[in-house]
Amino acid sequence: MWIDSDRLSATNVPGWDNLAESFRKMRERCIEVDPKLAPEHSSPFASSHPWHSISLDHLTWSSVYPSLRAHKAARDQLLLRLHQSDVIISFLQTSCNILALRRGVHALPNEALAKIFEAGYTADWEGSRFAVTVSHVCSRFRQIALRMPHLWSTLTSYQTIEGLAHFVDRSKHHSLIIDMKDREVSPQNFLPFIIPYVERWVGFRCEDPLSPADIPSILSILGRQIYLPNLTTLSNLSSSSFQSNWIMPRLLHFVGQAQPNFLAVTSLVSCTLHLRERTHSPNPDYGLEDLLIFLDNNKRLQRLTLVLKTIIPGYSSRSPSDANLAYLPNLTELHIYWDGGCYINDDFGKFIRNLHLPKLQELSLQFSAIDPDGLFDFIADPTEDIASVMFPATNHFPALRTLEFVADPYFLFSPSSVTSLENEPQDFLEVALKRTPTLQHLYIEASGLCCPSYRWKDFELPRLRTIHFKNCDRIRRQLVDWILDRLHGLETFKIDGCRGLSERYLRSLKDRLGGRLEYVNSF
Repeated sequence: MWIDSDRLSATNVPGWDNLAESFRKMRERCIEVDPKLAPEHSSPFASSHPWHSISLDHLTWSSVYPSLRAHKAARDQLLLRLHQSDVIISFLQTSCNILALRRGVHALPNEALAKIFEAGYTADWEGSRFAVTVSHVCSRFRQIALRMPHLWSTLTSYQTIEGLAHFVDRSKHHSLIIDMKDREVSPQNFLPFIIPYVERWVGFRCEDPLSPADIPSILSILGRQIYLPNLTTLSNLSSSSFQSNWIMPRLLHFVGQAQPNFLAVTSLVSCTLHLRERTHSPNPDYGLEDLLIFLDNNKRLQRLTLVLKTIIPGYSSRSPSDANLAYLPNLTELHIYWDGGCYINDDFGKFIRNLHLPKLQELSLQFSAIDPDGLFDFIADPTEDIASVMFPATNHFPALRTLEFVADPYFLFSPSSVTSLENEPQDFLEVALKRTPTLQHLYIEASGLCCPSYRWKDFELPRLRTIHFKNCDRIRRQLVDWILDRLHGLETFKIDGCRGLSERYLRSLKDRLGGRLEYVNSF
């Protein structure tokens, strides 16, 4: 046929040089390839045309098209083989990893296994389960675990009396951590079992609210005077302050409710106090003035967390000048959580003013809503006073470096005239920046925070190094530009999910700040 006689040549093929170069590379590659993998063997027609002996101008349709089909079929077979090999390799690799790990574990010396067990252990319920689990793997693991008293040093109320006896026996003379949680053993049985070992206690936790039926038996055992020479950590979130009669000369860390005479110690380094609603407390007379006295007696405090669940009763009828002051020379972290509402009044403002914290470096303010159905109650709260309360004067916290402000969307923070001598509205962010000249790191996560920068008068910003706005939907570009125009030395600016800032603006901001800007848009 005429098409077979229409051979390729330089006269009838445009771009002949490119075609010739491609043909040359193909022939060189075919010579290099393993003959067993060459597709010519899979096609009788192709095998009669070895590429190293054919010239380009001898190719016709009859020779090229069947060879093309044969090579495509051979490629499909190779791809199928390749997929099968990948599946087999994946299975063999997984099996090999398991076997290698098993061989490696068997080859590990006992000292290395002991280090692994030590790293896997935690001083809680999970840690106790871990100790039991590793001891049941094999006899070697069991022998190693039994030689590690620390793995058996947490006694929990979910254990049976028999299990507790095993743990005490295996812990040797190691320090003990007591954890009252889910009840497998009633307090009437659990507490008498652990009381003989009080000299070994270094930690005691009662995280869950106790049943009213259990409180009398608990108080009869724990409510008496107990000497705990080595206890360093105490957590009691139950309604019973059974620890009020305990003698704890080494106590460093406490978590619990603030109630009259709840703790007779002066050695705390960290403290988390829950100030609950008066109706939920059997001792409703504990107020902010009592809290100041307690804090002032613990001069070593470095970290303080306050959890407020209602308006806390404040001060007596004495004049403010007679109010107690709390001087905490070592406190570096203060965290305040408003749980369920913005519980701020004049008494709380006085409490903040009477806190003298010369070394405070980190201040965290968080607002959470317990019941979303109470939306209108939350919005009605006097949240506009938070700025004047927490920052009553410039440099009230003279060493403050980090400010964190987090609020659920149910809270609305609007500008207030309370914070300005000129009786002009000022918002929280403006007051915070004005009155904390030492601030370096700012984190804001509050969609209800309103910051109308067009009202801001020019003032000197603190030397901020990092700013992070997250979910701040009311922040606008005018505020960001106002800050950046006056701020020098900013190292990192993060914007995360702020719907008031457009993608176009963020891209322009990226051009302006370069690598200093990190942003995630919510659109």
